[in-house]
Amino acid sequence: MKKRTFVCFLIFTVCFSQLAQSPVFGQGASLAERVLEKYSHILQREDIQAVLPDVLEGLKAPNIQALLNPAVIAAAVANPDLLAVAGVEQRFINLLKTDAELLAMISDAQVQALLQDTAAIDELAAALRVVEPPVVQPPSLAQRVFEKYRATLLRADIQAVLPDTLTAIKAPEIQAQLNPAIIAAAVATPDILAFVGVEQRFINLLKTDAEIQTVLRDAQVQELLQSPAAIEELTTLLRDPRSVTTAGPLGYPRGAVIISEIMFDSGGGTLPQWIELYNPSKTEALNLNGWKLEIQNVDSADLVGRLNVALTLQEKVIQPNQTLLIVAGNARASSVGMFPARRVYNLLARHQQNLRINTPNDTFLSAAGFHLKLSNRNGQLVDEVGNTDGDWRTDDIPTWDLPWSPWWRIRSSLIRRYDNGVALDGTARSGWVSAANIQKIVDDTLYYGHADDIGTPGYRTGSALPVELSSFTVTRNNSGAVVVTWTTESEIDNAGFNLRRSEKRNSGFKLLNPALIAGAGTTGERQTYTFTDTSAKPGVEAYYQLEEISFDGKRE
Repeated sequence: MKKRTFVCFLIFTVCFSQLAQSPVFGQGASLAERVLEKYSHILQREDIQAVLPDVLEGLKAPNIQALLNPAVIAAAVANPDLLAVAGVEQRFINLLKTDAELLAMISDAQVQALLQDTAAIDELAAALRVVEPPVVQPPSLAQRVFEKYRATLLRADIQAVLPDTLTAIKAPEIQAQLNPAIIAAAVATPDILAFVGVEQRFINLLKTDAEIQTVLRDAQVQELLQSPAAIEELTTLLRDPRSVTTAGPLGYPRGAVIISEIMFDSGGGTLPQWIELYNPSKTEALNLNGWKLEIQNVDSADLVGRLNVALTLQEKVIQPNQTLLIVAGNARASSVGMFPARRVYNLLARHQQNLRINTPNDTFLSAAGFHLKLSNRNGQLVDEVGNTDGDWRTDDIPTWDLPWSPWWRIRSSLIRRYDNGVALDGTARSGWVSAANIQKIVDDTLYYGHADDIGTPGYRTGSALPVELSSFTVTRNNSGAVVVTWTTESEIDNAGFNLRRSEKRNSGFKLLNPALIAGAGTTGERQTYTFTDTSAKPGVEAYYQLEEISFDGKRE
């Protein structure tokens, strides 16, 4: 038996005391990355983007570099017209004369150091460069029909007969006669289909099944049935639902962007909320310019932003198989490299007036409940999530409660669930799992906001969970011993658990259990486990680490 350990451990304290805040930028960040992280809200502005690349290119000239030093830069800030001598565009000079944010940025010692380093200038220019993504092709007729009626078409009884029926309909002599009137007649009198070789099992289904009758009355379906190529593509989809494009959220366009993770907890208004989007395409980048994000909130005391708002998103590209973080504002993160400006969409910088937020920590999502709708530039609904009905005209009562972190002053995100690579319904509680309840391997501890946050921003976790925790509690009994209790909602190939304790957060963990705490193997039923730690020191903060061991020795 081999063991698999969870790289991203759940850590808990006995005393539940406040943890010291010590988030720092990645130690290996380059000068360009530090400047980009610090001033992304300025550097990503459209007016700056329109002129800055050319300005940076001009400043790299050897004759300009020979003159650049803090005193010369300070003089240019005080009198921007001096820059005309160096060939700087008048548009940038005019900006520098009137823009207090730009002036403050150029007065920064790090920025001045960057302007005297041609390699750093090149790195910054490359990070700011907008890459034109490939044109995203609209879904085909077969894809639209399949997505619209996925639940019906994938029923076992229909799967058993539909491919052969579609093959029969492709025959040239049948295609010559097909039109909407003939299809309507077949729906009304299914027995006439026997004359064109349709199986009796399908005819019997059509006589009694209202869902199938609805599908065949759809104008798009009737159009598809008159196109052999579309029939062939639909048949392929029925045999392998993931054969044409990467699956999007269940019931929405295939290949669509997925709302994959949400940090709705603002830490009492001290940390920024964020929404993660995931582009599941393996080959195509996607530009969000012109897309719409609608936010509907429950009216709660914690909400700073508008109750209901529709945002037209601006230029931002999500690369294939990558994520983008939509954030209330800039914050400290686990690594600058993980969250460069091109992978962060700053709401405060781009939509401050519309959202009515003034600081990076102002809330734009209600902690009581919300509904998000994401639509593409053609107005097609791509994904929707949340625990309210999504109707702006109604007073919203949440249909399910948002799961909060069970630990004081530690935030936990909501992570989307997947079934065979397809995102589950984001408006249902079953479509989400709290990050605090997941034992899942992740290469590094990821956060955007605070180092103690529990979540996976920038990392899409869409495969099966070996163990899903629904609770983990640490209490002291009357004799002073620590009782550790955890509950799993499901387990896969779970031989058992080890429990470790340390007085340090990230090191020094020692095994507590003398023998493996037996697991339930593979089960979808809830299991509860208890371990009594009699060696814990009273009044001393401690951290517990749970390790799952599998039967098959795989590291998850």
